Amino acid sequence: MEAANTELQRSVRYGSNFSIITFDIDHFKRINDTYGHAVGDLVLQHIAELCRQDLRSIDTAARFGGEEFVILLPETDLAEACLIAERLRHRFEKHKFEDNGNVIQFTTSFGISDRKSTSAMNINTILNDADDRLYEAKANGRNQVLPTCA
Repeated sequence: MEAANTELQRSVRYGSNFSIITFDIDHFKRINDTYGHAVGDLVLQHIAELCRQDLRSIDTAARFGGEEFVILLPETDLAEACLIAERLRHRFEKHKFEDNGNVIQFTTSFGISDRKSTSAMNINTILNDADDRLYEAKANGRNQVLPTCA
């Protein structure tokens, strides 16, 4: 949250945009129930590593609780954030996580918001908007990014 507040302040000061992506693993409970919590933890660590590989050095990805993650994207508008989220969604969907002979595949759902479209001066407003879109993506069938890329 400290990094998010810093990026929001920077964005406001310089008139730039700032986006937040929230995402989580669809049906993560099934992974834990089928393979155990230790494997579930490894899947979460693996997702974090995939994010580190795909994101820019100025971006920040963090686990935000349970199987939910948040990504801070400085100097990034909603359209650019959507492309990043779609790239990650496809990467996760195609990726096969292997552990002790088990091949685990999963999908993810994403919500995105940015400072300029919400006119937010508070990080919680942007974060809550992204989270609302994440839950809308899950309610609409999962394995998608909202808003959709144009």
